[in-house]
Amino acid sequence: GVKNVYYNAGWTFPSLTSDLSTFYANFLNNGGNLFICGQDVAWAAFDTSVNAAPYRNVEAQNLINNYFGLDFVNDGFTTDTKITAVATDPYYGTLGACTVSNFYTGSNLFPDNLKMFTNTTAKPLFYYGTAVNANKVAAARNNSNTWKTVYFAPGVEQLSTSKKNNEIMGIT
Repeated sequence: GVKNVYYNAGWTFPSLTSDLSTFYANFLNNGGNLFICGQDVAWAAFDTSVNAAPYRNVEAQNLINNYFGLDFVNDGFTTDTKITAVATDPYYGTLGACTVSNFYTGSNLFPDNLKMFTNTTAKPLFYYGTAVNANKVAAARNNSNTWKTVYFAPGVEQLSTSKKNNEIMGIT
């Protein structure tokens, strides 16, 4: 009977195991809606570095590509501290900008840089910085006749204010 899942992975490894990714794909195919956010979710699924190797799996890659309409670019940078809404988006477009804070302290601010997956119907919601950059997508939404998805590369705990966090979650 569950219709909507809101999954804040935070900064957890692995955030999308093969089993969980397969479960979510089946959930979506059966009419579910899914919100996922968290630092390094895509990094763990896609990155080819030795550090990511134990977490990487094709099921998570397929979930992110095919349901969220996103593809991994890189692990992000400590300078990726601002996200700006796509003003033309009918849902999130009025939210403006938001600071991404270094919630995990030290040098641990690496919100994934994403791009839109090839031939996707997904729509970018936020970019890092203040300008549209195809390789710096921070959030996107997607839907089919069966399901809806929203993906945020930074975790909700990383957003600078609870007001902005509440606005994003309220729209979602």
